[in-house]
Amino acid sequence: MKQRILVKGDVSGIQDFIFNVNSRGAARSLKGRSFFMKILLQIAMERVFEVFDIEDESLREAAKVSTSGGNFILDLEVERAECLDEVQFELSSALRYSGLNMMLVYVPAGGSYSSALRDLHLKTRERKYALLRKRDTFFEPFDRARIAEVHGTLNTKGENKKWHGITEALKQSDCKLIVKKSKNASFELSVKGKSLELLGYRAYFSEEEAGVPLHNFMESLFPLKKPGTYSGSDDMLTFEELASGKYQNDRDERFSIYGSIRGIDKLGMLAMDVDDLGDAVENVKSPEEHRAFDRKLQHFFNKTLRSLITEKYDNLVYPVTAGGDDSYYVGKWNTMLLLAIDIRESFLKTFREEGLTISAALVIVKPNYPVLRLAQLATAALKKAKYDYAHKGNISLFGEVLDWDVLSEILKLRSDFVKKGRGIISSGLLAKARQTAARIAGEKGVRLSDFWMMSYYMRNLKSKNYTFFSKRHQDLLNKSLKQSSLLLRRNYKLAFPIAARLAELDKR
Repeated sequence: MKQRILVKGDVSGIQDFIFNVNSRGAARSLKGRSFFMKILLQIAMERVFEVFDIEDESLREAAKVSTSGGNFILDLEVERAECLDEVQFELSSALRYSGLNMMLVYVPAGGSYSSALRDLHLKTRERKYALLRKRDTFFEPFDRARIAEVHGTLNTKGENKKWHGITEALKQSDCKLIVKKSKNASFELSVKGKSLELLGYRAYFSEEEAGVPLHNFMESLFPLKKPGTYSGSDDMLTFEELASGKYQNDRDERFSIYGSIRGIDKLGMLAMDVDDLGDAVENVKSPEEHRAFDRKLQHFFNKTLRSLITEKYDNLVYPVTAGGDDSYYVGKWNTMLLLAIDIRESFLKTFREEGLTISAALVIVKPNYPVLRLAQLATAALKKAKYDYAHKGNISLFGEVLDWDVLSEILKLRSDFVKKGRGIISSGLLAKARQTAARIAGEKGVRLSDFWMMSYYMRNLKSKNYTFFSKRHQDLLNKSLKQSSLLLRRNYKLAFPIAARLAELDKR
């Protein structure tokens, strides 16, 4: 007798797998590793359908409730649900040299759909702790050669090209992703040029065969060099070239207060994450409502953002992962700041009815900074933006959590710093501003001396500029006094030095 079940496949270890690449040639490795998450979900679903003899394509599509965010949820009618336990073992075994794993769990689908989802998520967390307890073979030493088969090794130039083929294939956006069962395909994950194999399936790219068009995925969007500026197929911008801003243009005057592209040559990694998405999902009342919500998310993080980047930031942004509730973007630091603002505005407009918010973090480093460490810094900063204060939907910048509206005020002040006095921002003034603001921010209130201390540091400015900036600083402190929110109170105290820091980066 058939029973209706909800099945969830949830991938763990994603961040370390994607970003654990050598900084040299990172741009050519990250895309392929990122896109593998989509391939892994597809192969795992194919295997589940195979186990339950679901061959009809229309039935397969109807079973897919959610397929984004590093996981999938299927709504199935099956006779022996316990078959999934063996698929779990297969997945764990096939992925054991990758550092990834997929939790495959199921619960009865009768009764309240919301309750079933909560049970499904709880069981996923439980499975992460108990996954290998009956499989002693997993505690055998790992074969380094098998690990190298997945991750690759450095050549004499210090490059690891193992995943470059997948990345190169993604640039051919007129191609399609094909996943097929193959008798000769490897069971364990194996990367072979522009294709890969897993669980006896082969994933590759083709212009001729039917499959999923690559333009449906944000990962197929690349920042490319201008024609005639490169040789062969080496048309992808490196992180160093993105940080230099050499391919930026002046279509958006916000890129530079000076009217042309300026600013220090530093790289920015922007991390963004939807707030309380799990709660929003668990509140859906039916598979149909869940499916519609998931499709809306996919459309936004792939097509809507793809259009935004193509039209406004063409060849300026390197999307690393997208298509779910979190995403990473790499580019010049000032570009990433503007992109964060635009993404948030578009997100709030799209999900106004759902009442969702989105948090962000921007980390600014040298172009050759280790990629894995950069991703870890961005993720840690994102957690601060989400959890350090009572309300979410903030952005982290320079280690401080900022309200988006206060950030807008900071950017206006930053503009005034540059426009009203070239040379106003000296390293000495900036250091004193930071020290004073840090002390003020740590106080519960504002002392009378705080109102004139910054003015004292600016005493050597021209009279007009001195009056202007003294008043602006005092206005910010007055705003801080009027705030009941701890976040806003701190933000207004720190607005002056943060704006000064941005202006300093603009002028270099």
